[in-house]
Amino acid sequence: MNRLTRRLTFAAAAMLTATLVQAQAREGGGAEVTQPTQAAPFCVVAQTQQDPAQTSAGDPPKTPAADGAQPQADPNQQAAPAAPAVPPLVVLPEMKADCGGGKINVVIAARTFGWQVGDAIPLKIRFAVASGSTVNLDPLRQGKLALEESFKQSFELVGKPVITTTKKDDVTIYDVTILVRQFTFKPHLRFSMQLPYSVDNNPDGTPRQQLFVTPEFVLLNNIDGGYENMKRPMVMGNTEMVMPRSAWPVPLLGILIFLLFASWPVMAAVRYVNRVRPRKNISREAAAWLAMHSAVKSGKEIGFGKTHYKRISTVVRTFLAPIYPGLEGMTLSEIEALPDEPQANLVKSLFRKLDRVLITDRPLSAAEQAQLLKEVDELIKRPYSM
Repeated sequence: MNRLTRRLTFAAAAMLTATLVQAQAREGGGAEVTQPTQAAPFCVVAQTQQDPAQTSAGDPPKTPAADGAQPQADPNQQAAPAAPAVPPLVVLPEMKADCGGGKINVVIAARTFGWQVGDAIPLKIRFAVASGSTVNLDPLRQGKLALEESFKQSFELVGKPVITTTKKDDVTIYDVTILVRQFTFKPHLRFSMQLPYSVDNNPDGTPRQQLFVTPEFVLLNNIDGGYENMKRPMVMGNTEMVMPRSAWPVPLLGILIFLLFASWPVMAAVRYVNRVRPRKNISREAAAWLAMHSAVKSGKEIGFGKTHYKRISTVVRTFLAPIYPGLEGMTLSEIEALPDEPQANLVKSLFRKLDRVLITDRPLSAAEQAQLLKEVDELIKRPYSM
């Protein structure tokens, strides 16, 4: 009895399941499958004339139907979602795009071939912005190509961009020249960047800032040997002799060092000429030092005598007469009465030694002679031109 009950229960459950499946099939046959609509892209690249036979990598192969008949689809089978189309790779020396419904026009131009890894690639970009719209180029001035962490870009800026702005017929034109480089071992490089823009205003009248990505500009990387799929150790690279880089201050420092070293021979020659063949009109300091230098040099060569000491006394009295009036005819006691100051004390000490030689006829010791010459050098300093 229990076995018969279980069989009846299983049969009823199977009939109920089959009924539900048929009902769902009838309901699903007449329903329409709605595809989600995609928003129109912000930037539309200008179409270029291409070979009609060229197809993208993502397009399915097309097979002609036999005798013009179209294949019949199963109404109970749901349509499979179409694979996203892969756009064909188009390399153009100049790429034009209309962004924001034609309010912002972008033109990117450059040489697209022959680049090596690490080369500085110049790109010329022109933004034509209609009245009421704006494009903020401050990120470029700050050296930024990506403003969001999710935006990955293999290029980096080299140096500062050159930006010129012109206005024509209510259209602001920005001509931008930038240098970029990358270190990716790929045959095809796709350059794009993020910039803030605005094409309308907020309710309070301020521009509504948003981000847009410039269309991809394709460059060709000159790679020999297919290095993009090879693991390259750090020791590999160009082992040939290369020109070392030098910072911009190096030439200026080289010129400065040359001038510093070259100035000493020139100054020595000028001083020698001024000593040997002095000019007719020279300063009082230069004339006094030249006369003192001649007397001291002669004394060192043939020995100091009374003639040398008289010459030293005359030169010092004449040179310091404007500072101490009457010094030329003062005696030692009158000189000792000069005010107590550093220069006057040197004058007193100098004339004590000179009077000892000239009046008492007592020779100076080696220490006194050295002190005398030191005091002379302090009283009559050597001019820079001598």
